[in-house]
Amino acid sequence: MTRITWVDNAKAIAIYLVVLGHFHYSYAPLPFKDLIYTFHIPAFLFITGFLLPESFAGMPAKRFLTRYIGLYLRGYAFFSVIAIGIWWAARIAEAGGLVSPWPAIAGALYGVAGPDSWLVHHDAPLWYFTFLVTSMILAFLLTRVPPALGAALALACAGLGFLYSGPRLPWNLEMAGIGAIFVLAGHLFRRVHGGPTSSFAARLGAPVNWIAVPVLLALLVWLTRVTGQVNINGAEFGNGPGLFYLAAFTGIALLVLVSALLPPSRLGTAISLDTLTVFALHFYAVMVFARLPHPETGWLATAGAMVSSGVAVLGCLVAARVLKPALDRLVTR
Repeated sequence: MTRITWVDNAKAIAIYLVVLGHFHYSYAPLPFKDLIYTFHIPAFLFITGFLLPESFAGMPAKRFLTRYIGLYLRGYAFFSVIAIGIWWAARIAEAGGLVSPWPAIAGALYGVAGPDSWLVHHDAPLWYFTFLVTSMILAFLLTRVPPALGAALALACAGLGFLYSGPRLPWNLEMAGIGAIFVLAGHLFRRVHGGPTSSFAARLGAPVNWIAVPVLLALLVWLTRVTGQVNINGAEFGNGPGLFYLAAFTGIALLVLVSALLPPSRLGTAISLDTLTVFALHFYAVMVFARLPHPETGWLATAGAMVSSGVAVLGCLVAARVLKPALDRLVTR
């Protein structure tokens, strides 16, 4: 398979930002946390859409369910079993006897994290698998109708997500429209991009584009300030959908451009190949680092969080190698 350098780099950068963002809550406050949260999850959905085949709109439902949804469901089940097992072992050790694993199982079946800690087993990042599944299914359904109708339905579904204020729905169903927008935008970008050897891809990686990087970064910093706090699984969308999407797509554009300008690397490729494993396991590393002595405020705390995030990503790569035989047999097949 021909690798696309900017995709590998973008996935590596984005997963590092995900890990770093979680250090904000458990390790030390980060002054740029809000900036990270404006686009890191939308970026993953965008990249997922980009990696879908050009025939996605006409793909048979059975192939879509088998090739994509089945993969993510198996991944969610695999890492949920690990998370439930760790939680259960810890509760048994605390209680000094057998306890029921049902609370963690029920939380995993509901598939939502957020401020109410629905994922009782505490591996909160696993919510992304369920959100990815619902977003992908909706994006697939929207491609089954004429483009104009599909666009209108996509905006309507996303609007419901922004307006909804009731109890969190299982598997983030109320937010599927918001996620589907990014999946479909990534797939549209694939058509514009044309592949790693296209003239567009060459222009994307032209050194002159470094000039645009500080401009996009400055715009993103400003948008972060006016957008307000964003946390997708916590269902916070800043000061409205318009600013939310503007900030998210500005961050995605910045990520794509920087990733296209960076050279390929073995580390970037390795992280890209095991991104979902890093996503699923890094929270345990965050919890370990949070319990170690460390500065809790100031620039030393920020520097410590940044270094610790890198170590956490590398540690998860080691874990991915250990789990690879089981993942190949049970998940990726």
